[in-house]
Amino acid sequence: MPTAPLTTQASGVTALSFVRHMLMQMLETLSDEQMLHQPVPGGNHALWIIGHLAVCDDEMRSMAGGGSSKASEEWLALFKDGSQPRPEASAYPPIAEVKRALEEYRQDLLDWFDSMDDAALLEPLDDEWKEFAPTRAALIASIAAHEAMHVGQLTVVRKSLGMKPVMA
Repeated sequence: MPTAPLTTQASGVTALSFVRHMLMQMLETLSDEQMLHQPVPGGNHALWIIGHLAVCDDEMRSMAGGGSSKASEEWLALFKDGSQPRPEASAYPPIAEVKRALEEYRQDLLDWFDSMDDAALLEPLDDEWKEFAPTRAALIASIAAHEAMHVGQLTVVRKSLGMKPVMA
């Protein structure tokens, strides 16, 4: 029996869900100390990665027309593109708080995407988005690709700690 094709939104959300599942599996076995491990001087550590992904979900939703940003200026300074990971835990909010934001901002993003039909998802975004995501549908895929790149960095963090790979 033929099945209906996945919608644009469902296809992208599947990718977002898969890469987030991989990220969460990798985080499960990291101690608080390991969350700050930098595989090379200045390299991204797990805490910066998850704070960055949270802030990016919030910013991308907000900048693409999905309502006001929730991230504070302090969080933006710590985690936005171009910020530098710092090795000391005292520079960051508690890990549990960053993990909660990671979940909350992703849910906000998913709820926003879920509120649109395919026609809304295919509307062009402003020209400033052209290379990253020309439409909201493309934005879903670009966010998944961005997160996958950071999951790769987390793989390097884990490997440099002598940890085994995690498979979905």
